[in-house]
Amino acid sequence: MKRGTPPSAASSDDEGPRPAADGGRVAALNAALDGDVDGTATAAAETVAEGVEDDLSGVPAEVIAAAAEREGAARAALDAVLSVRDWGAETDVDTLRSAVRVLLGEVTGDRGAAVVGGLGGEAPMAVDDEGLANGHASGSNGHASSSTRGGTAGASPVAPAPVVGTPGEGSDDDEVMGLAREPSPPTGAAAAGPGTSPAAFASRAKYIPMRLTADERATLRLVEAALSVSDYTSEVDILSYNKAAARKRMHTQLRILCAILTGLTVAADFKAGAELLESRDFAGNESWFRSCFEISRRHKVSNPQLMKVEYGKLMYCLMDAVSPPIARLLGMDVVAPIETVASFLAAHGASELLTDPLLPVATAEVVATGKSRPVIQREIRTKEAAVERLARRYASPARSLPADEVRRALYSLGDNNAYLRFSRDACDTMLGLLRHYFDGPGPAAKNELAILAGRGGARLSHGHTRQYAFVEQSLTLWREITHNMFGLWCMADMDLLDASNGYTLRNTGQGLHRVQQAPRVERAMANILRNVQAKTRSGWVGSSVVHIADANVPNGYTFLIKYTHVQELLMPVINVISGLSSLAQKDARVNNLIADAWGDVDGAKRAILRDFFRHAFDGSGADSFFSAGSCIDGRMTSAWNWCSKLESKSFYPLFLLSGFTSFDGKW
Repeated sequence: MKRGTPPSAASSDDEGPRPAADGGRVAALNAALDGDVDGTATAAAETVAEGVEDDLSGVPAEVIAAAAEREGAARAALDAVLSVRDWGAETDVDTLRSAVRVLLGEVTGDRGAAVVGGLGGEAPMAVDDEGLANGHASGSNGHASSSTRGGTAGASPVAPAPVVGTPGEGSDDDEVMGLAREPSPPTGAAAAGPGTSPAAFASRAKYIPMRLTADERATLRLVEAALSVSDYTSEVDILSYNKAAARKRMHTQLRILCAILTGLTVAADFKAGAELLESRDFAGNESWFRSCFEISRRHKVSNPQLMKVEYGKLMYCLMDAVSPPIARLLGMDVVAPIETVASFLAAHGASELLTDPLLPVATAEVVATGKSRPVIQREIRTKEAAVERLARRYASPARSLPADEVRRALYSLGDNNAYLRFSRDACDTMLGLLRHYFDGPGPAAKNELAILAGRGGARLSHGHTRQYAFVEQSLTLWREITHNMFGLWCMADMDLLDASNGYTLRNTGQGLHRVQQAPRVERAMANILRNVQAKTRSGWVGSSVVHIADANVPNGYTFLIKYTHVQELLMPVINVISGLSSLAQKDARVNNLIADAWGDVDGAKRAILRDFFRHAFDGSGADSFFSAGSCIDGRMTSAWNWCSKLESKSFYPLFLLSGFTSFDGKW
């Protein structure tokens, strides 16, 4: 049994800190779990001496009786813990674990939940053996999040909705990339929610990069500065039949980039730069260059929306650097594997952290929407307590794993949850809007989603039911792609930098591009598409062709660039829909404009969404059906085509009044 500590008593009730008696019990349990017999006795004595009664004035008698019953069980559990003096093999670990579990529930708020619940308040967030927060570790989003609205009756029309399938069925019970499914929970087990089981965390951690340290961020700035002044692609990507001259240009430009990096390092840190200059040959600093480029690639995977120009230039440099002829000229290997949470923990012998029941709580994202300040603060304290407890539990000087590094691993997992809420949940919200406004048989004219080729720029002909299914399936597919975005980036990185996977410089009709196969990304996309198709209710609508390594999508990098903009495409529409009511209430002139043009606010929302769901998914945006139409990538092309024509829409003033500026993420 791993030694740990109970949650802080400060994370229990809304009214403030727990009484001193609870603090004494916490200290006693801390000492017991740490094997400090003397400390245990002292803490227990302080508990008795400082016994403070809870102020339960005004609380119903039945609630007090229930709380007293739990108090008795907690005290018995505490006695069981304090009676243990030998942590050897003969210790009844199961009994001790049960006692600790009961005590954790008492200290962290189950007793408070009985009191507050009896008064009609919100149940406080508790940490139990399953790592649940308020009995809810994850919603349909598949990542641990405490975004449940307390005391809210009914679902908002813009709330995230489950994906296509049976009601309440999500797709996150699959491991990342759909390579395997999580084992079904045993009958009667607490429902920890999809995406939070040990198997899911272990699978996700393989593709979640470690967060950068302060020193690594300084190195990242140097690499970005060097890439911003480099003309590598302009000098190298030139059609030529002289292979020797082309290799010479690549070698020269790579050495120039290395020289720029070295010079910037000298300017930023003279001592570190002087050490680099001791070796007159770049190959002597191979480990340093590998670290610089790995940090940049890791940062991009964690933040797909950043380094839009520099990353492409970096990857094209490294694609050339790993090719056998150039690698021999350079005399070094500049590509290192991306450090992920799983590889980091495995290197320090702490992989068991990924199966700890407290992990969902320690990595959950605290969402403030619809919650009172005390509830938010309590959730933050609970999360921080779980992080600190895991940091103490798995830190080991013998394995060179300090507590700060354990925290960094936990925060890295939390970064992935934050990204999912930012990007994937936008698809959930749009699915909710689609179902709220346009689901149901026999829609009226204002709800009709039917499109006809040749009208309004459409290139597809769909009736209402077919178009509804087409839009629903497209949004669900985008949701699954963004859910697996970190894994797709890691696979694209491996495809691009595979020395045995060469590329061809070719004019695709949109300029010179490096056309390269992406076998790992293709297999992952095939799994994602197959999983989405299996969950459709009325059969797959449209083509299932995925363009990679052709004139439309030259390589894995350009393929993923399209889908990193999903949230940038959807969020401006969501912001207008969610803020239109308050905008009309604040300004009478805006309300009059809406009333004259669309009747009311709901009519304006319906008009915007109807136009989006029809003409952002109508097959337009390219010269041929092979480039757009109903194929997987053509759906994204049609959506961007709708965005480019927003200024011609009758509702464009509503976007401007809502603060819209562009679809490039600056909203």
